[in-house]
Amino acid sequence: MNYYILVWSVCTFVESRVREEIPLEELARQTGFSLAHIRDVFRKCTGKPLARYVQERRIANAAWELLDTDRTILDIAVDYGFSGRTVFTRVFRRYTGYTPSQFRAEASMPTRVRLCAGVYGVALPKRGDGGNESCATEVFESNTQKQDNAILYGVPKVVYGQDGCTPFPICIHSCAKYLGLCVDYTRAMAESGAAFRFVWNTACWDGGNVDAVYTFDDPAEVFRCGMRAMERELKFMSRTPETKKGDFMDFICREIDAGNPVIARGIIGPPEACVITGYRDGGNVLMGWNVFQEYPEYQGCVRFEKNGYFITENWWENPDTTTLIATGTGTLLPLAPEEVLRNAAKALEGRMCGTYAKGILAYDAWRNALLCDRDFPADAVISLLVERMMCHGDAMDSLSDGRRHAAKYLRRLAAQYPALAPGLHAAAGELDRIPEIIWKEMIPVLGGWERGEMQTRQLSRPENRRLFAGLIERMKTHDERAYGYICELIEEVKTI
Repeated sequence: MNYYILVWSVCTFVESRVREEIPLEELARQTGFSLAHIRDVFRKCTGKPLARYVQERRIANAAWELLDTDRTILDIAVDYGFSGRTVFTRVFRRYTGYTPSQFRAEASMPTRVRLCAGVYGVALPKRGDGGNESCATEVFESNTQKQDNAILYGVPKVVYGQDGCTPFPICIHSCAKYLGLCVDYTRAMAESGAAFRFVWNTACWDGGNVDAVYTFDDPAEVFRCGMRAMERELKFMSRTPETKKGDFMDFICREIDAGNPVIARGIIGPPEACVITGYRDGGNVLMGWNVFQEYPEYQGCVRFEKNGYFITENWWENPDTTTLIATGTGTLLPLAPEEVLRNAAKALEGRMCGTYAKGILAYDAWRNALLCDRDFPADAVISLLVERMMCHGDAMDSLSDGRRHAAKYLRRLAAQYPALAPGLHAAAGELDRIPEIIWKEMIPVLGGWERGEMQTRQLSRPENRRLFAGLIERMKTHDERAYGYICELIEEVKTI
């Protein structure tokens, strides 16, 4: 009997249900062995009882939440199956040497470890060291060199929300948190350059305008800068006519086997970034997080893990699956302020790249598109108007999300570099005005931020589009001023 398969099954089963009641009868049913046999094999292979292992995994994951969220200790305790704070505190102290309150105040983030071959999770903090080292909880290692399955549990969910709506930086933030790196969404947005982007395709109403890949004129540049935000070298694979599915599978399996999630474009839906967190069947089946995974139009090719990860066998058949980016590459120094400012200026600079108007020039293209009455005929079918609304809405989202985090990042730099503070605050002030115009003056005219029929009809009205053209001119002026301040700062930073 290959006990590796049984132990792997137990570790996978427990980790995907660590916040729930663990139905051991269901585990027995799925493995085909009696519960007594499972407990006996697990203890012999790992050196610990199954019940203790389950409790260790709950405490390890609860410890992660104590440091990674501001949720109350009671809420976390209840989520992980404890009847109250007192019981949770007693068990937590037994395994870590700290009360939950002490741990939250004093510890550093737990690391990630291999739980068994192909399964990764949060390490159980070592007793008495405040979590500065992790107690290896690896319970079983297979003699098999090539794995058919591997799952990284605990990668934070990738989802659109009020805190961010640009998939690539969202994925950077998720992977960084999993790997224990201090890279929040604001840093990922600004240092990748995506916070300073604005793009409009002058050839058509293009739903892809918003994609961060268009930030610079070289599509790979935003990937390179994004990885620099994680202090990582860029290692990626693009899909070409010569690329085989096996090439992508090998890339993914190598990275996941090393304990590193993979950022991909596509997999489910359009060529936007997502995170691959595991594979099965040697890579034929992938799992992870994708902002589109719960959209009804993609449900025909998606299933879900117990913990919410998508599962898909049809990822290669998706023509928008175009790129893989490794997150576990060699480390680099953080981006210097001059590099960040140069990248910001490069993204903001008005220019044409093929049919794409980029940076400050994109405002003119957006305004001209809205003022083209023939694109908004009185008898237009709703599908045409929805396309217009989608592109207009994406422009608002790109600027509102981007400029808000760009301003926030520049103010952080001002705190770090007082000599540059006046210019940084001036640039941030200009950038902040853009989301203000969108939310206080543009969105109310549309009737709200939703993209429903009411907003679509409001956009099609000539008087509203002319009003928006004036607002766009004002936003352009603020970006031009910010660009000017940033160009001046690039010269100033050389003297620091």
